[in-house]
Amino acid sequence: MYKIQAPESEQDYADYYELRWRILRAPWGQARGSEKDEFEDLSHHVCVKTDSGEVIGVGRLHTVQPGIAQIRYMAIDEDFRQTGIGRKIYQYLEDVARKSDINKIIIDARINAVGFYEQMGFIITGDGHTLFDVIQHKKMEKKIILIE
Repeated sequence: MYKIQAPESEQDYADYYELRWRILRAPWGQARGSEKDEFEDLSHHVCVKTDSGEVIGVGRLHTVQPGIAQIRYMAIDEDFRQTGIGRKIYQYLEDVARKSDINKIIIDARINAVGFYEQMGFIITGDGHTLFDVIQHKKMEKKIILIE
């Protein structure tokens, strides 16, 4: 069983950032700290924890301009991929966006994640950057229907 929530304690945040670094930065030799950016304090964070408290999935949403938010830093521990955790994280962040009057979510998706985001209803809008000179990205977006 898994629990999906915003990180609450210092330990939750430490585990959250550790997973982000381990999955999204360490394999490319990036330093600790590279898993964070200037939007951390302005963002909505989510983590998925096991019953034993291990953080196994993370994601973040931040507003980039009125009505538009970006999802970044989604990562799932390798041992828990293909279990629906990514979908749960995405749905949590979309719900946060909807409650925040966001009507469009954008993503710079790594090539290996494009199919997942297409399943979530995103469309490709263009080529993205190449991270660390090797990880190609696609720009994607999804319009969100606000519920009154």
